Amino acid sequence: MRRLNVVPLLVVLVAAAAVGCGDDDDATQSSMSVPDAASSSEPATTSSSTTTSSTTTTAATTTSSAGATAPTLPPDDRPRTPPADALADLGGLPGQASFEALAGEVVRVLEERFPAEEPNQSTASSAAASGAAGTVAFRVDGLADDSLAGWDYTVQAAESGGAWAVTAASKVAICRRGVSGGLCT
Repeated sequence: MRRLNVVPLLVVLVAAAAVGCGDDDDATQSSMSVPDAASSSEPATTSSSTTTSSTTTTAATTTSSAGATAPTLPPDDRPRTPPADALADLGGLPGQASFEALAGEVVRVLEERFPAEEPNQSTASSAAASGAAGTVAFRVDGLADDSLAGWDYTVQAAESGGAWAVTAASKVAICRRGVSGGLCT
């Protein structure tokens, strides 16, 4: 297996996470494992992690020709509202040349939507694609609200005519105490 640096996705993630964080002790790590095509059917995996004093951003992109792997976020058993449409939250993202570029744009737009204003606020993201379909999962947590802790987004994408575009998006509120009537209590 050979290791390569992932510049396009990492640059977007690092730039989005570092906005407004002037600390010199920010840590950034990245790696990419790409199997030799002749010796393995193992999926290619890209991951990066950025930690700053006010946010933590984690992203992983897995591309597999042997079947889609669902993107995963850290386990969380807090109550959630039913899914709601979230296409408007993405502001009509333009098509991208690759799934990785589209996933990076989704993360950038959502991180801009939820700027790190609280010391405990964090974001996490994960993405997976197979063939001409992919999914991006994004979580923002630690919002300064007595009933709403954060949001989980699921963004579906597809490749058509050489460009990747968002086809559907949903969001689920992460509640601190519970859900009543489809709202956090």
